[in-house]
Amino acid sequence: MCISNSSTRSAIRGADLRGRTITVAYYGLVPRDQRLQSLTDGCGATWFPVTDLPQMAFDHRKIAEYAVGRIRNEIDYSNVYFELLHGRFTLAELQSVHEAILGQPLDKRNFQRKVLQKGNVEPTQEWRQTGRKPAQLYRLVQPERG
Repeated sequence: MCISNSSTRSAIRGADLRGRTITVAYYGLVPRDQRLQSLTDGCGATWFPVTDLPQMAFDHRKIAEYAVGRIRNEIDYSNVYFELLHGRFTLAELQSVHEAILGQPLDKRNFQRKVLQKGNVEPTQEWRQTGRKPAQLYRLVQPERG
């Protein structure tokens, strides 16, 4: 499930010895357990963590790093990452998604305060047993269309 259909273009002179080429790369967020299916038998397509990419040809590493940066920058003004949470979620689950995208831990109190101030999540009347005490579930507030 790709939930971002943005693209980035690269035209770096000297990146390909065959001449000037233009690369179009599509990037998106997918659940960690998403199965990758190749459309051809010989493709050998596989997922790699963005922190442990294999060796790549030409300028493909720069393109991948640029895409990761774009996704990380979009987290503050986009709701696309909510698609990874399946509707109802705890604030800890939301924080976990943020930390995975940003690649760094976040302070729990500051994160929760910031999320609640944004106003794009609302509490439900549901709770989930997550440890010693139940955690309240939240959902994304859908903006009104007008």
